[in-house]
Amino acid sequence: MKSVVYTNDIVLYSAHADVTFAAYLTQTAINHLICNGNKLGHSPSPLKSTTMVFSLRSFNYVNATLACGNISIPIVDIVVYLGITLDSKLLWIDHINCLASRIGPAISFLKMLSSSDWGSDPITMTMFYKSFIRSKIDDGSNLYGSTSHTQLSKLDRLQN
Repeated sequence: MKSVVYTNDIVLYSAHADVTFAAYLTQTAINHLICNGNKLGHSPSPLKSTTMVFSLRSFNYVNATLACGNISIPIVDIVVYLGITLDSKLLWIDHINCLASRIGPAISFLKMLSSSDWGSDPITMTMFYKSFIRSKIDDGSNLYGSTSHTQLSKLDRLQN
């Protein structure tokens, strides 16, 4: 069982070939989190919590059911964590589509600037590109870089 903490977000995860055993480990960690949180005056919010199982195989979700106290934590296929859209099969289709829709307006603005006489300073345009477009593409690129060539070509087409 492992965990990742970023400000007030906690991710608990385990990796195992047996989904039931992985769910057992995760449920045990949730129970410890609740117990220790109550001692400190903090408790996890079951309404903000989700369960996600990453697998290319299909399986029975009943074996992965988790609960926070007596409230069931829903199983989802897509979740956004730190601006990265994760899907259960790690195909990154939703993340690439979301990214394309976020950088599309900035690219349109950059194209408008490049065609005008007054705003086409190359240094300013490069700074704009690095700040508003490439920074968004670079966030999580080491994760979604393993996606299909078709998905990555969507981002290439937007930039060219």
